[in-house]
Amino acid sequence: MPSPTNQPAINAKINVRVAVPLDLSSLIKRAHALLAGQYRFFLAFCLTGILLGSIVPLGLLMGPTLTAIYCCLSDKEEKGAAGIQSIYRSFQHSADSLLAFMIILASAFLFFVPTSLLLFRFGTDLYHAASATGFQPLTIVIAGCLLIPPIASLQMIACIPFLFTFPLIAKYNCTAVEAIKLSIQALLNNPTTVIAIAAFLLGSNLVAALLFYLPVILLIPINFSVIYILTSDLYWADSA
Repeated sequence: MPSPTNQPAINAKINVRVAVPLDLSSLIKRAHALLAGQYRFFLAFCLTGILLGSIVPLGLLMGPTLTAIYCCLSDKEEKGAAGIQSIYRSFQHSADSLLAFMIILASAFLFFVPTSLLLFRFGTDLYHAASATGFQPLTIVIAGCLLIPPIASLQMIACIPFLFTFPLIAKYNCTAVEAIKLSIQALLNNPTTVIAIAAFLLGSNLVAALLFYLPVILLIPINFSVIYILTSDLYWADSA
């Protein structure tokens, strides 16, 4: 049975839906509605949390920070408002959040480093091959432009399987390992939907970055809210 705070019981079984369609327009509207009345709070908290989470080497505090953001979104959905108590509630998930982030970091490292080295080798070979033409400044620009899309794509690919890890910890009280397994399961059950939303978030942020990054900052709460709403669509909890 749900707890008084509408959070799933610790022994609740989390289920993953299959072939959930993606209605992007509706999803964005619902994400915007979730932030209604507290957009400034979420913007300030997201920026502060990401900044503090990035200060620590390897970003090890980023896991607890992300969970705190999703705890705030969960309370906004369930109680109509988020605040300091939402952040305090996230503390109970600190160990799982940290462990989940370390697992994700290790997995991304194993995937990203070899592929990045291959791309770097490609860029280096391209530069040396083009240097013979005598247009070295131009070749540097070309090589850099050619490497940006693959590197951005690799970052997206490495993160897609773990997209719902921290919302699952915050919303459904999942352990680190359980949240990662369920997040991967959502990708396997709904590959088109999950990949499409990841591509949309990446694409919208890349476009916004062209306008001196200010739109990217303003989109941060919306991005988190979109992922949280999609988490609610992909999962449901029942008693074990």
